[in-house]
Amino acid sequence: MDLEDTGTPALPPIDDARPYLRHLAELNRHDPARYVPWYIGSTLAGLMRRDFIDVLLPYRDVFSIAENRIELTAGNNHAQRSENIAGVVGALAGQGLFALRNEPYRIVGAWGEPSLAAIDRGACTFFGTRAFGVHVNGFVRRHDQYQMWIARRAQDRAVSPGKLDHLIAGGVSEDLTAQQTLFKEAYEEAGVTLDQVTRAVPCGFVSYAQDKRGGLEAGSLFVYDLETEPDFLPCNDDGEVESFELMPLEKVASIVATTDDFKPNCNLVLIDFLIRHGMIEPDAIGYEALVTGLRGFL
Repeated sequence: MDLEDTGTPALPPIDDARPYLRHLAELNRHDPARYVPWYIGSTLAGLMRRDFIDVLLPYRDVFSIAENRIELTAGNNHAQRSENIAGVVGALAGQGLFALRNEPYRIVGAWGEPSLAAIDRGACTFFGTRAFGVHVNGFVRRHDQYQMWIARRAQDRAVSPGKLDHLIAGGVSEDLTAQQTLFKEAYEEAGVTLDQVTRAVPCGFVSYAQDKRGGLEAGSLFVYDLETEPDFLPCNDDGEVESFELMPLEKVASIVATTDDFKPNCNLVLIDFLIRHGMIEPDAIGYEALVTGLRGFL
């Protein structure tokens, strides 16, 4: 079915962006002095909390440990490094330091570089490795306004139960590209077909680094916009979502500005959408800080 051709809706401008800045401050709340960098060769692999380092001491056959530098020394290729990391990760999970997710994530210095090793998703925060994800703004242009599909996460989720979320969102596992993740998550999370999701437009990324009780959460989220048909109805297939609601964009903007109802990293993606679609304009108070803060960890 063809998309409804209504032109670009005129959105009421937001003249004060400062209420949105608190989300950037919260997601980039971390003290670099608390962390020690660890490397694979010359590549920075992650940042580990200083007070966590002692748990690595029994694994000096895998890691070289100094006061201000940790280096993975075991393994000469991806498979060997991954196997050695998995052994340590499994032992630490057995001590209750984090829960395994049984999903391998890539360890890279920068997106697009070859993966140096794999690490279980559940260990990314403990080891402070970058975790990549895909978030999709699903929206409809109807009459004179944008409306956005918003999911509510199931109450049994380990992360942000019951919080509001994007139409489609998911982590990029080691064996998938961002686009492959988009295609995979689209049907599982929202019943979006391959034909529909191929219309999703890549719009850059947002990033953040936040102190957590279990370490450093360093996230980079690839952002897509997907305009859906007016009669599209999402449905969830993997149990992550309990319901969907089609909200006016003004309501979404108000929720982000005044509440913490969204899963925290969704707020950055939604703020980015408001900026790109002209609802938060350059003359808004706090605009520059908002735009630059969306990429707080590179």
